[in-house]
Amino acid sequence: MSEPGSSTNGKLRFRDILYNNEQLGPFPTHLLKHVDKQTNRIIGPIERRDQRENVFGKSARGDYGKKIQQEFLRMTKRYPLGGALVDIQNHVNSIRANRIKTAHKKAPIPEDPRVLSRHIKCLGYFLGADIVSIGRLPQSAVYTHHLDGTPIEAPFKYAIVFACRKSEMTIRASNGWDQIIDPASFQAYQRVALQSEVAANYLRRLGWDAEPSNMKMPI
Repeated sequence: MSEPGSSTNGKLRFRDILYNNEQLGPFPTHLLKHVDKQTNRIIGPIERRDQRENVFGKSARGDYGKKIQQEFLRMTKRYPLGGALVDIQNHVNSIRANRIKTAHKKAPIPEDPRVLSRHIKCLGYFLGADIVSIGRLPQSAVYTHHLDGTPIEAPFKYAIVFACRKSEMTIRASNGWDQIIDPASFQAYQRVALQSEVAANYLRRLGWDAEPSNMKMPI
């Protein structure tokens, strides 16, 4: 008996995107070479860092002076479009307190790793991501705290990454100093925030623990 997606005379018998080799998304990322081990050399242990200790956290805290702190805290919201985008992203992030719990029983879906990965990637593209990837999550890649001081827990083995392009037309028309340059970034941040919240909610409904990693800015 043939598996779903198997071919007969060179043609797909069943056009099932979870089983066939059809390209997912607008970019042929499946053609990129993958290796089992990282190709860059890292010497010494890599420890998790507090997001408050990066340049954004220090700016918000006032480590670089009152003037930089003042300007950072109004960085994007000083523009009408930027403020509108930030307000909605903060609203999306506020879902955190009322997120649905993980279902007690896992949904009866195929457990084949290849089928599961294509399932998740299809979800990401359905939600509007431009590139979706899945990989192991080293704990060193996760901050210990958000900029607002909220602790970050990431007891997960894998990470699902959504990438969204900025508006090419907007970037081409911008000179880098006008009012659109910050909103051009935040329109992508907002889309990723919504996509990751929906995806995590969906996975929890299927019975898998999932936590979105959205940027929480103190602005």
